[in-house]
Amino acid sequence: MLSPEADLLPRDVLGPRFDDLSSDIRTDFLNDFQGLAERHNPIVRRVVRRTRPMLEARGLLKRIGVLTHPKPEDGLPTSLFSGEGLEMSIAFRAAYEAAEAFSRLYAQRFPGAGFLKTILLRRIGSSARAGLETARHLLGRLDGPLVPEDETSDEGVPDNALPPDPQEIEYLRDVERNLAAVVAGSDTDPKVQVVLHYLRERRWLETNGAIIFSQYRTTAEWVLEALCAAFPDEPVALYAGGAASFVQRGQDRRTAAREQIKRRIQDGEIRLVCATDAACEGLNLQRLGAQVNIDLPWNPSRLEQRKGRVQRIGQARDDIHVLSLRYAGTVEDQVYAALSQRFGDIFSVLGQLPDAFEDDWISAVLKDRTALQNFSQRVETAKPPMELRYSLDIADDQGLDWEYAEKVLSSRDIDEWMRQGW
Repeated sequence: MLSPEADLLPRDVLGPRFDDLSSDIRTDFLNDFQGLAERHNPIVRRVVRRTRPMLEARGLLKRIGVLTHPKPEDGLPTSLFSGEGLEMSIAFRAAYEAAEAFSRLYAQRFPGAGFLKTILLRRIGSSARAGLETARHLLGRLDGPLVPEDETSDEGVPDNALPPDPQEIEYLRDVERNLAAVVAGSDTDPKVQVVLHYLRERRWLETNGAIIFSQYRTTAEWVLEALCAAFPDEPVALYAGGAASFVQRGQDRRTAAREQIKRRIQDGEIRLVCATDAACEGLNLQRLGAQVNIDLPWNPSRLEQRKGRVQRIGQARDDIHVLSLRYAGTVEDQVYAALSQRFGDIFSVLGQLPDAFEDDWISAVLKDRTALQNFSQRVETAKPPMELRYSLDIADDQGLDWEYAEKVLSSRDIDEWMRQGW
């Protein structure tokens, strides 16, 4: 579409208008327009996306390696980590199985309720406390929104929650009873035990400091409380959306603005941060050297955004550490097995999945996880314009070397290019 100002320009500047073309040419143009707009418009032809690996390979950006954990040589007790994921306690496993049964029944009654048929499993996979809170919401024992507004970014807007039927209520009561026992138990949660292992035995607190991410504020606060109990003299920050951020030392909790927390981290006063995804964008924490995923979002780009908080320009370390935690035998195992097997090449090229593809991915995870097996073929046949533009055959045909492009177009340049014929 041309801007309103285009009507003031002479016809010889703009070229022939659509209405001036013959009917055959108009038909051909409309048939080809989608491909032309996607692959040959001036923006796609002239915008260069420089990925971190490319900048590192050209010496334009310091290479910062990523060391992933857990792994066998890290010295974790086999009672916690078997190589496939964290081990659940008996009560935790019973709660998860009851949640799966609830989700199956609810999905049968309301096939379109994608969000609600997975919400309980996702919260339990995050932490026992988050799962318990959600079960009580579904049972009508807690007031307020089922999901806070700042926790719906990847899941979309929740479906209207319909009351559970009697059989579903029984499963929810099983979830509540077992998770209440886990939360009240004297044993430290496996996720917290693993985090403490790396902070103490692997000396991450002393040598790196760490930011610990969760999708949910309930889980982030739960981890913070455990860290404050383990390190009573260490200030621990909660970095969350809205006005929910604070710093706690032992039992002393004080509200703090996010900008204040960032300054204290950069000054070295705060070495432990618990954060929600709602707060992760625009957060620069290159002073820290470790990042922990206490849970795993189903949107794969979220993991890249989390890692990017410490893998930034100004990071003095040659390598950062990334610890990702999930319970064995949960839905997260299926999701991330599919991710690791099928999407590695896309991440290496683009650094993330295309936005439109992410939407389809989240939809499939929510609706039918067996559909994940077909995603590799969909990627190969539906590559986005920016990815196609970087393919070698297109670049060679046009005599282009995208990686060495140096001219930067201003908004005025772009406006001039857009007014020319394609």
